Amino acid sequence: MTTDDDIVYINAVLSGDVNAFENIISKYKKHVFAVISKRVPFQEIESVAQDVFVRSFRSLEKYKPKKPFKHWLSTIAMRASCDYWRKNSKEINLRAVCGGDSHTDAFELLLDLHSFSDAKEKEYKSELVEIMEISLGKLDAEDRTLIDLVYMEGWKLKDVASVLEWGIAKTKVRAMRVRRKLKLILSELLDESREEKVVL
Repeated sequence: MTTDDDIVYINAVLSGDVNAFENIISKYKKHVFAVISKRVPFQEIESVAQDVFVRSFRSLEKYKPKKPFKHWLSTIAMRASCDYWRKNSKEINLRAVCGGDSHTDAFELLLDLHSFSDAKEKEYKSELVEIMEISLGKLDAEDRTLIDLVYMEGWKLKDVASVLEWGIAKTKVRAMRVRRKLKLILSELLDESREEKVVL
């Protein structure tokens, strides 16, 4: 929820007290870093975070107190992360897409998509993560964001639509298409991996 402190800081900034925005940065810096750290390379976190606060400062007058300020700021952070990948589409970092210190989410997604129910995690995890990384690298920034939010973090489609500034219908269709696309890419890579093992 938007706190009374938030309202005070926001009104102060909108009234011309630019320095009051420092209070917002101090309060939400850790949160913004947490959102971004799951989605961009470690060395880019600070730069993207700075972009988030610049964007939020410039758009502050558009903020509506009916929505939690933290959520509004999170949306800007998500868009900034997505924009980072649009600008750096030739690069891919699994942790940036899947988040967390492990690759459990990616591993579980692979199990779901390919029915690897008999796979032993210790034996296959490294290989599957590598395959997932290659697969995600074949998707564009928006598709990677969809996979991240819808299938790994469990966001509601209406919230994803808001982040990507799409209509709900487009988001639903795109989510189904990108899942099928990723499944096809993963299937091809897994088949190639099996063939290589047979040859060896």
